Amino acid sequence: MGKYENLFTFCDDLVVCNSCKWVVKKPSNHSTSLLRYHLKTRHKETMKTVDAITETNMKRKREAVKTNTSTPNKDVTPKKPKLEQNLKIQDALTIWNAEGLLTTKAERALMQFICCSTLPISIVESEGLRNFVSVICPPFKIKSRKFYTCSVLDSLYQEYKCKVIDMLSTATSISFTTDYWSSEDNKHSLLSLTAHFVDSSMCPRFAVIAAAPIKGRHTADNLKSLLARAMAAFDIDEEKVHLIVRDAASTMRRTTNLLGMKSADCFAHKLQLAVNDGLKALGVSEPGDNSIISRLLKIVKKIRKSAVDKDALLECQNICEIPESSLAKGMEIRWNTMYDMLQRFLDNRRAIELFLVDRADYPQLDTFDWALMKKLVDVLKPLAVATKFVQHREYAPISVVIPLYKVILRQLDSSTMRSVKEAIAEGLKRRMEDEGYEETEEFLIATMVDPRFKDSYFDSERKVVLLKKLEELASQQVMANASPVSKHIDDDNENPFVKYSHESPRTSISPTPVSVDAKSKAFAEMEEYLSKEPTFKVDPFEFWRSEVNAAKYPLMKLLAKR
Repeated sequence: MGKYENLFTFCDDLVVCNSCKWVVKKPSNHSTSLLRYHLKTRHKETMKTVDAITETNMKRKREAVKTNTSTPNKDVTPKKPKLEQNLKIQDALTIWNAEGLLTTKAERALMQFICCSTLPISIVESEGLRNFVSVICPPFKIKSRKFYTCSVLDSLYQEYKCKVIDMLSTATSISFTTDYWSSEDNKHSLLSLTAHFVDSSMCPRFAVIAAAPIKGRHTADNLKSLLARAMAAFDIDEEKVHLIVRDAASTMRRTTNLLGMKSADCFAHKLQLAVNDGLKALGVSEPGDNSIISRLLKIVKKIRKSAVDKDALLECQNICEIPESSLAKGMEIRWNTMYDMLQRFLDNRRAIELFLVDRADYPQLDTFDWALMKKLVDVLKPLAVATKFVQHREYAPISVVIPLYKVILRQLDSSTMRSVKEAIAEGLKRRMEDEGYEETEEFLIATMVDPRFKDSYFDSERKVVLLKKLEELASQQVMANASPVSKHIDDDNENPFVKYSHESPRTSISPTPVSVDAKSKAFAEMEEYLSKEPTFKVDPFEFWRSEVNAAKYPLMKLLAKR
């Protein structure tokens, strides 16, 4: 009630006059008319005072408004005339010219579409595309293929290159994957280099920074020059390079050695070679048109090429009451796609047998072939089950290598198909020991800072590697925050005790307060982190993105970002 609060007492549904104890029911609409009437008739002097205060307040408000309107506000930008906000007539007429604003934007958007869809630039010469553009935007004229190749593509590349350089400059650590590819006729070869890093918000990122054509022989010196040139083009500091993952070929090993950067073999490649050992033990890896894998590939290829045969297979699936599905095509160089193909064939066995009855032009499958497929699936299934838990559609951090290796060995330890599984296990063990994954600091630390694994896959002695790294980081932080301390040296050489102390060799050096503080901080953080059970219910990057975990384990998070 504002100015009437000192004159009346408001309690529940009643209003009481403080002067005469007059009581009235509180108006439901909060109106003050009844209160003013009471003051005007019973307390005239009080009413005059209330009106005087009201008038004074209104006068002050009017003066304040007058002052604000007469004094220009320097912080407020005057509005532009409406005509200036709109395009000038000349701009409107030239906006779709050859160098016009919207023409430039449309050319950039068209090139983005071509790149994102991995289309050939020759599509700009397509009559269909030109007709489409002429319908939806008649003023826009598509220029020549040469213009888009030499001008728009180069401009767009430089734009995105600058964005990638900015992203890489903020990364504290960068790892790389590299490989080279040759066409079937060996006329074209490319060397790829992909950067993998964690950004400031703990999100995994990657960027392909090179797909360079290889000219001449595939020597280590030649490949080293291409990789060094790619890294230099993106201003990559060698001190930031954490690890390069490559295949086990001697040329690639020597290439990374020439770069002077730490590298490791690709685990997926080692697993594939180990699987090949098992297939040899089973007798199905020999090349030839009559091998089981070759025949399955031929069946898939022929069905995919013929729409009639594809419909016939679907009809067979319906007759056998099997869910409609296409046959997956396996790749002989990848065990997991081969496993998918074999599993799909077994799932559709009755339909495929019915389909092959009257088709002599197709490779035939007998009872022995189906039994062999079942054995292959039984061998590969443990690997597929274990790999599925750590697969990711975009990346596979090195923290999964050692746990996956040990889980696969345990999955292969069974009585069924023992000779084949032992061949795979022994082949994998031999290659892992040759590479020394379990002795490599980068793999050990990456596994331990992954909340899914921690130290569950190592002996307790391995924690020393993690502790040492944490102590290094803690020492750097303590030294950075420590105040400079002046060291007092007693130079009273006349004192025989001081002289003896200076001339005698020290048998032991006491640890400095800085080193003690760093060690205790590192040890406490490691013990607190490892005391919690590892869990697969949390995404490792989400775990370190948490402000709570980042505050509890600041040193561990620095290692996790690598």
